Amino acid sequence: MRHRSIGYLGALALTLATMWLPSAAQALDCDSVVSDDTGKLNASGVASIVAAAGAIENLGGVVRVRLVDDYGAAGSLTALAEKVYVPSCRSWQASGGGVRGNLLVIMVELKHHGLAILPGAQLTPAFTGVQDARIRGEIMKPRLIDGDFAGAFVAALNQSAHLVDAYEHPAPVVQQGGGSTTIINQAPSDYSGFVHVLGLAILAVVVIFLLVFLIRLLASHREENEKRRAAQRAAQTSMTSVAGAINAFSLNVLTAQINTLASQSSDADVAHLRTDLTSVAQTQQAISADFTRLSGISKNDPLQDGLGATEYAQMKVTFDSLQRRVDDSNKSFAELQSKVAQLVADADNAPKLVAAAEQAITNGHTASKAAAGNGFKIEGVNATLTEAEQLLGGAKEGITAKKFSAAASKARAAAVKAKEAADTAAGFAAVKQAIDKKLSDLDLRGGNVSKLAVEARQVFVNIETTYAQSCWEASKGNGTEADNRLGAANKALQAAKVAAGMEVQDWAQASKLADAAFVSLDDAEHLLHGILDLRDSLEDAKKRAQPQIDSAQAEIDKAAKYVSDNKDDVEAGLNDKLDKARAHLADAKKALAVKMPDYIFVVRTAIAAGKEADAILDLAQKEHETAARMRKRADDTLQEAQRAVNTAKRYIDAHDSDVKNAARIKLSDATASLTKAKGAKTVADKIRFAEAADQAAEAALSKAKSNVDDEEERIRRRRDDDDSGSNTIVIGNIGGRSTSWGSPSSGDDTPSIPIGGGGGGGFGGGESSWGSSTPSFGGGESNW
Repeated sequence: MRHRSIGYLGALALTLATMWLPSAAQALDCDSVVSDDTGKLNASGVASIVAAAGAIENLGGVVRVRLVDDYGAAGSLTALAEKVYVPSCRSWQASGGGVRGNLLVIMVELKHHGLAILPGAQLTPAFTGVQDARIRGEIMKPRLIDGDFAGAFVAALNQSAHLVDAYEHPAPVVQQGGGSTTIINQAPSDYSGFVHVLGLAILAVVVIFLLVFLIRLLASHREENEKRRAAQRAAQTSMTSVAGAINAFSLNVLTAQINTLASQSSDADVAHLRTDLTSVAQTQQAISADFTRLSGISKNDPLQDGLGATEYAQMKVTFDSLQRRVDDSNKSFAELQSKVAQLVADADNAPKLVAAAEQAITNGHTASKAAAGNGFKIEGVNATLTEAEQLLGGAKEGITAKKFSAAASKARAAAVKAKEAADTAAGFAAVKQAIDKKLSDLDLRGGNVSKLAVEARQVFVNIETTYAQSCWEASKGNGTEADNRLGAANKALQAAKVAAGMEVQDWAQASKLADAAFVSLDDAEHLLHGILDLRDSLEDAKKRAQPQIDSAQAEIDKAAKYVSDNKDDVEAGLNDKLDKARAHLADAKKALAVKMPDYIFVVRTAIAAGKEADAILDLAQKEHETAARMRKRADDTLQEAQRAVNTAKRYIDAHDSDVKNAARIKLSDATASLTKAKGAKTVADKIRFAEAADQAAEAALSKAKSNVDDEEERIRRRRDDDDSGSNTIVIGNIGGRSTSWGSPSSGDDTPSIPIGGGGGGGFGGGESSWGSSTPSFGGGESNW
């Protein structure tokens, strides 16, 4: 037990050292007791598995525990062990090849929930019966489902150790009935040298482990100090920023400016400034008080050394919050400065703004008088100027009352109104000129559309007297509707001229009426162009009518000739379809022969007849091509059937004595089908009988060859039987009888030696090879 404990301790130390020391690039781990590709096992878990494996290794076994993500292309854990690990890992192999006899492999795979216990040949008997399945199903599976991978491996190893120990050291059989029991005393083995070496190894590993641990501890300590110093510097910076901003608080200048304004302006202008000033002052005082209070608390002093990084970070959060309040206060301060500057500007500029408004009003009156002199109505302009004068009066009163803000605002509004009035008066002439131009364009456009209406009316009269009513009935009424649109446009034009006159001067209404007139003219023009387009369409149809009939007739004649030339290949129904096309063409010719033809109907009907004929021709050509292909196929099939019949007949004739009646009957069937194919009236029958002949001939040949093979086999067996009984040599088969040469003597005691045989002597006894077979894993595999 002492030796085993030392072994466990060594394994634990080696495992911990392996996990702490930097690892090389990932490769196939052959020699470690435990290999985890998934990261599911921690250091203590690996150590417990190694310790459990020690019990089996003390019994002479070699343990390999593997936890993998995916067995991949191997397809199973057993295949992964046998095809990947065993060929690659010397420690997994027996000296003669294959799996090492004392190897025990326990593998778990995550992707497919694979689970395998694989003992070598030496350990397989210990896992016979239901023991392997019991360990996988009852011991490991529940733990794996719970995620306890280390516990599953440990439990499996403990159970396996019991099985191996029981197999290696079976309990003594106690004989009943007074039998004696023999006890063998054996001196304990001396492991002192091994223990000494192992102790030195453990000591070295422990020293290395302690060194690595110390280095990592120092590095962690240095990293923590750096984080703490960085957090302290950040907190100090934040505190310094807030302190500087608070020290910059000063309302003296702004207060003096407001006091000066109070002596020059009204209380109404200054009251809101004093209110804002009080609010800013109170905010600054509150921030200063909070900063003083927080700075007096030791846990908020970033200059204090020895605190943790988290404490310094919390200080920074506190001072950052104060900084945001400082920023908000400074923003309010800047807004108040802007208001003070605006009031100072208004006090300085109000008289100037009043003077500017007075000049703008004067300019407005000048423009108004000029417009009135040109006959324009200026009532609206004068009303706007009156509003401007009222605003100007309010601005002057504001200056008198020292309400400079209100005065400046009203003076600016008065100037805007006055400029609006002046611009309106000055723009009368331009507006008048624009509306006059619009009405002139409308007048010209109306005349052009009226001329188009006269032309369209005459065109429609000609259509009515030249073409069938069905040609133009859809356009009947277009002229009347166009005349109505023309009347509406002219009425709107006259009303617009009145509104644009100097007596009314309602230019907005005049522009609106002109726009409506343009829309009416657009509608009228569209209707009239419809009549002209109809004329063009009918004239085109009249030109195309006879050529289209001629074209359709040519298409029908072409299709009829092709159908007639290839009547054996095309269906009879195509002639009926051609008759329908001819009837449609006759309708077109009849419609063209009347006094006032419907040329559009003629053209459309002729096109339809030609289209039908073209489709019939296309169908006939396809049927003819199909028939030609079928005829070629029939000829090819008949030729192949003839070859097959000839081949079968020659073979059967050459092996007449060996071929049975079944083959001859098939050949007879083939010959009969071939005769029918040659005399068939239709292509389909020709192909059908030729294919039947080909198949029957192939069957006859196959049966004949089988008969010949059977006969040759029978002769071979008879020759072998003859050779085994004498020195007679079977040369061949003549007429179904064996012919041989030789001189066997029934009285000769000398045994005959078959020709081609041989003899010899050898050692007595026997020999075997201990490496002649390749051992593999026992055990089994399942899913968890």
